[in-house]
Amino acid sequence: MKSTNQTSSRQSRASLPVRITLFVAAALVLIVGVLAGINLYAVNTYNQATGQLNSIIEASSHSDADLETLRTQQQQVLSQLSEASSLSAFLLPGVKDAINTNTAVSQTLHTRITEELTTQEQGSSTLQQGTSSDATGNDSSGSAGGLTEEQKKQVEDLLKANQQSTDSSTTSQEENQQSDSDDSSTTVKPW
Repeated sequence: MKSTNQTSSRQSRASLPVRITLFVAAALVLIVGVLAGINLYAVNTYNQATGQLNSIIEASSHSDADLETLRTQQQQVLSQLSEASSLSAFLLPGVKDAINTNTAVSQTLHTRITEELTTQEQGSSTLQQGTSSDATGNDSSGSAGGLTEEQKKQVEDLLKANQQSTDSSTTSQEENQQSDSDDSSTTVKPW
């Protein structure tokens, strides 16, 4: 009797096909979970990079933007986008396309900022060379903005001529307005 009690107290295992099906389903769920996690990580990194890219684009549109800071921030955006696309084999096509698009925009902006910085550096080095040659060249240059006496005189003459032309045009406009008002006061209106 003991043998019948032992078999009845044991629970039966699932059949082999059921166990294989459960194992495959668990593996698929695990793979889908990992892929979803990779895509969520990429999307989160992409969103952060996009937010920073938008602020850099906004800041670069101002004429007084600090291009060196913008270039540093832009390099950070490029590294974030590179990190987001590093697992591109596992990313959804929409996520991959969005990352590639923003990477292209970011590269273009980075190139533009670098070119503007190069232009500014060349301009400032030319200005410094010009200033140092003026300082060593002539002692006759004046102290007001590095202008010579002749240049100061030309500037003053231009200012006087400009003032005179402005005064004469203002006077002629006032005369025209006065004659217009005189004409309107003498004109008889039909109503």
